[in-house]
Amino acid sequence: MEVALNETDELIKYYFKSGYTHVEIAATLSCCYDVNISICQLQRELQRLELYRHRQQTDIDQVRRFILNLLQRGGELHGYRWMHLRLVKAGMVVSRENVRKILLELDPEGVKLRKRRRLVRRRYSARGPNFVWHVDSMDKLKPYGIGINGCIDGFSRKLIWLEANSTTNDPAYIGGFFLKAVERIGGCPTLVRTDKGTENGHIAAFQMFLRNHDDTFAGKKSYLSGQSTANQRIESWWGQLRKQCTEFWILIFKYLIHEGHFSGDLLDKELVRFVFMRLIQDDLDRTAELWDTHLIRRSKQDHVTNRRPLVMFQLPQVYHSRDHIKQVDQRRIDLCKESSKFKDQYPCDRDLFEYCLNTIIFNEWEIPTTPEGSMLFYINLRDCVRREIGFF
Repeated sequence: MEVALNETDELIKYYFKSGYTHVEIAATLSCCYDVNISICQLQRELQRLELYRHRQQTDIDQVRRFILNLLQRGGELHGYRWMHLRLVKAGMVVSRENVRKILLELDPEGVKLRKRRRLVRRRYSARGPNFVWHVDSMDKLKPYGIGINGCIDGFSRKLIWLEANSTTNDPAYIGGFFLKAVERIGGCPTLVRTDKGTENGHIAAFQMFLRNHDDTFAGKKSYLSGQSTANQRIESWWGQLRKQCTEFWILIFKYLIHEGHFSGDLLDKELVRFVFMRLIQDDLDRTAELWDTHLIRRSKQDHVTNRRPLVMFQLPQVYHSRDHIKQVDQRRIDLCKESSKFKDQYPCDRDLFEYCLNTIIFNEWEIPTTPEGSMLFYINLRDCVRREIGFF
């Protein structure tokens, strides 16, 4: 895919701020965008764009304020590597060592918690990107009306999708996530693995229907289901998501419960979806982007490939592998869509959504963009709605 000069500049900026090395940037541009650029030329382009790893260090007080702000807004469980990547994404120039020292100063208790001994996990390996997708749902936010469904590539550990929705029990929605990913990536994986939950029924049927190829894993063999412990790639990643994202929202909702602003009934859950669904999805998107571009630490297990998930997914040849994507007929995808559901503009019940919008317009409220502002907004909206309609 050929790109214009200004688009090349934007790509260089994006991958540089994602922490890619010069070799990784050049290889990605060449393989994914047909932009052939040498390392020396790339260095000149970086100088022209004023992108530096070590020069023009960001003022340490500004870094400290940024980290302190993140610690107060859901980043209290970030390790220094993850925090450093967030700083780089924000356009700051700072060393990992300085980030580690600042975290030790500002959050000593969090540092102690992260020093706990790691679990020894079972042996896992995959042949290459798109060989096996692991699909599962996370229900930590389900008591508050929001479910999360995700899919991760077994080889690269790149996230295929990460979606917040009003339910994770409807197989038609889970099937919709799968079909959108198949269209976006350009095919289906060789294998799909899930647990035995009924919510995965559509994915199972779609995968087997689309995998009408002539190979060892075609048809019924292309779908695997079993206990959650066998679906370890996505199951283990939920721990990362809780640390980097959902624990923050759990604490917010627990505060609302403690203060008497959330009863757990249907109306409160619908209001939570109306107020918080977009913010949570944005947070999930940021977490997924950071995860896909972060550098996975070297493992003691020699068979496990350790680089950036997005690089491993896009450039499997660097790791002596290949892409295992299976091309599918668009007509088959269209047939599957007829029995699927897709997220729309209404995060909650449509009638309540329109009622809330009218209430906001009538009261001339501004829709907040921060978690703190959204809590107060939810409380005021809840009081107003309950006063008007009493129940839902």
